[in-house]
Amino acid sequence: MSWTLVTWLIVTLLVLVEPIVLFWAIVRFGWRPFEQAHPAQPVHEDAVARNFQSFSIGLLNLGFAIHAAADERHLHLTPVALLRWFGAGTVSIPWEAIKVQKRSRRGNWIVAKVGDRTIRGPAWCLGLAEPAEAADESAG
Repeated sequence: MSWTLVTWLIVTLLVLVEPIVLFWAIVRFGWRPFEQAHPAQPVHEDAVARNFQSFSIGLLNLGFAIHAAADERHLHLTPVALLRWFGAGTVSIPWEAIKVQKRSRRGNWIVAKVGDRTIRGPAWCLGLAEPAEAADESAG
């Protein structure tokens, strides 16, 4: 076997294995601890849902990789199929656990604290964590 062939085999193996290791690490070290802290709850039929939303949880950036649903008790975050194949499950965060920290100037996204983690996501769902009076005060 020539060195050129060996080199191509190694490069091909790395190109195929690297994304698998990366997705496994994202799920194992970024998503799973969050999932264990906020296990999945049933989504109520009156929930408002939008697919392929962008969220950041700490350093983990999940752009267009989350299906979000908001009902009267929880914010439900379900990863896209690719992350679910690697073992990521649904997270259900009670509204009382979400503390809004900052809104974007245009009102498109919100930064909030959930326990010791900082999350950033769309205002349409994270804004529901604020009581109506607090939202009015932050807008004014």
